[in-house]
Amino acid sequence: MHNLATVILRHRTRTGSHYDWLIEQSHTTPTRHPLTAMRLPHPPPCWLAAGAMVGDALPPHRRRYLRFQGSLTDHRGSVVRVDGGRCLALQWTDHQRLLAVRTRDFRGLMLCMRLRSMRWRAHALTLDALPGGLSPGCLARWLNE
Repeated sequence: MHNLATVILRHRTRTGSHYDWLIEQSHTTPTRHPLTAMRLPHPPPCWLAAGAMVGDALPPHRRRYLRFQGSLTDHRGSVVRVDGGRCLALQWTDHQRLLAVRTRDFRGLMLCMRLRSMRWRAHALTLDALPGGLSPGCLARWLNE
């Protein structure tokens, strides 16, 4: 399991706003763009109430976006950090990701399943929904650190 940095940015554009969820990729993956990104409709405080959200994969982002806030180039709008913290990648495949997420506004599990090439369904879950074989006690301690 990898302990990964994560940040959620509110991205405002001329046509509206959404939330960009950025997750650090494993240190074992050499890349110029080490952040995986997904566009979500809701901020972390609403994830459990929303249940399942459909999100779109975004191109990989540079590490600087873990700390960046402000106007984007090429009239792409602006971003403001609304939350951040750490993730444990419990499962990470091309089609499914199970993450334990610990941020200021959300502590729980996110199960992300690929629907189509760039489209994902993200389910916010509590520890009660943890798949067999994983220790809920250990994760509960990590989530509450």
